[in-house]
Amino acid sequence: MYYEIIFCIFACDTIDRYKREIHKIEETWGKTAINLSYKLLFFLGESGPLLGDNYVHFENVSNDYLSAADKQYLGIKYAMDNFDFRFLYVCGTDTFVLVRTLKYYLSEVCDDSAIIIGGHGDTRFIADSHVHFFSGGPGFLLSKATVNLIYPQLEFVQSEWRDLCVATDRLTLIPACDLSICFFLKQLDVQFLNVHNRFFSCNYLGYSCGYKCCVDSVDINTMIACHNMSLEDFDILQQKIS
Repeated sequence: MYYEIIFCIFACDTIDRYKREIHKIEETWGKTAINLSYKLLFFLGESGPLLGDNYVHFENVSNDYLSAADKQYLGIKYAMDNFDFRFLYVCGTDTFVLVRTLKYYLSEVCDDSAIIIGGHGDTRFIADSHVHFFSGGPGFLLSKATVNLIYPQLEFVQSEWRDLCVATDRLTLIPACDLSICFFLKQLDVQFLNVHNRFFSCNYLGYSCGYKCCVDSVDINTMIACHNMSLEDFDILQQKIS
């Protein structure tokens, strides 16, 4: 079945806080996404209470911080193996996507070549080079052509990344799945489209973990996604855009 956008959300349903975030997405922006005929998929560890077509449990994958990378890569592979699509949107459960703004933005993106679209990011030094990456907090978009390029590597890419981090003594970067995917996509000559002031790692007010971050640049009228969202933040933003 074809979808213009499939939301690939790495998640956890064995810890109450994260399970409540899953349900909060379903109550708020996820409902809008489904109404627009988009697809939501939650990628989870091998065991958990949530069952249904939208909840995908992976064998031998745990529900901890390190598992986010496995859920990301196996999730992308799952979407590719089971659906047709124009874009995959990859994010976590404390992210709010303003789906109608995203839909309007993508209507103006005419180039469906190998691209990754994101915003709020950073740079890390690894393997003798500086790598700029889009934060996995607010998420990023992968075109079908991009997924086609990285697909052959998806089953072992995290293992390769782990070996690279060990070899270069950058062990703290092993769970950085947003950095790792950008590292490998750079090697595949994928085009990086940086959309300024639309994807925010902070919440809808511009705060990250209680500190001012993008307070002076956030605008819910143009924002595509925001991160570090509490359950209360979800409800308030949903009310503001309704």
